[in-house]
Amino acid sequence: MMKAVKLNSDNTVAEEFLIQKDIKLDSGITHPKQIFEKWSAEELNEIGYARLTEEGPVPSGKTSTGISEELVDGVMVRSHILEDIPYDYERSRQQEYPFINDLIVALWEKIVEDRPDSATALEVERQAIKEKYRK
Repeated sequence: MMKAVKLNSDNTVAEEFLIQKDIKLDSGITHPKQIFEKWSAEELNEIGYARLTEEGPVPSGKTSTGISEELVDGVMVRSHILEDIPYDYERSRQQEYPFINDLIVALWEKIVEDRPDSATALEVERQAIKEKYRK
């Protein structure tokens, strides 16, 4: 469902709402909810309203530290204020390391059963991940 905003005199957001019913202006005039589909952005702005668009999800590697709102070509655009996520090599490594169960089985096979192939392959994989995500 489409969202809209009522504007303050300085074009900031006074109120945000889902377009579900007719709107009544402070002057007492009532407009049908269809004005948000049929009127231009400029016509809506003249009576103190605007459509609201919101930026999509936060991109990978970024975090949202807040939002900003700006009237652009008559439409209120809400955007994320983005910052880079701090590099965390430990978390990155943990997401790609082999599962603990696989490591335990490979260790068992190497020590108890004298079959080192799985342990050797997993160690190669671990070293590649450590190289990929350096300290």
